[in-house]
Amino acid sequence: MPVPPDEDFRKSTYSSQGGECVEYAQTGDSAHLRDTKNRDQLCLSVSLYEMTAFLRAAPSAR
Repeated sequence: MPVPPDEDFRKSTYSSQGGECVEYAQTGDSAHLRDTKNRDQLCLSVSLYEMTAFLRAAPSAR
């Protein structure tokens, strides 16, 4: 899966203000996650189906 350009990424609303941030981008049927501090490093890319399953299974922080 090709990684989207920087301008497509958005900071997660669940990220802390202390610099521990995750950015998210969506392209077609793929979701992309990366660490704000290491934008040039690894980007995790999964299908939207996999991302949705993960978010439904993850405990809520609310």
